[in-house]
Amino acid sequence: MYKNPNETLDEVEIIGCDNGIDWTVLYEDWMVKLIAEKENIVYVDYLHYKGEVLRFADIVESYYKKSLNNNMPENEFERKGYIAFWNEWKRRKAGGI
Repeated sequence: MYKNPNETLDEVEIIGCDNGIDWTVLYEDWMVKLIAEKENIVYVDYLHYKGEVLRFADIVESYYKKSLNNNMPENEFERKGYIAFWNEWKRRKAGGI
């Protein structure tokens, strides 16, 4: 997996994770349009979507904090990606996504 941090280390683009599926998330008024593979489209109420995303983020963060292997990477590029990831994570959670 490749983590490409920006210069201020507050956002990161993660490329190369071939597990799972890719989907598009579009915001339309108070609805969220999810477009999955083969153009499968689902509309979800924004507040419901936001709540589920934040709930899932809490679960992932809790699991990660309990992990024994979450040391700072030694490689400078990987370290910057790691820092940018957690900076973006915290900023997005604090802002409600």
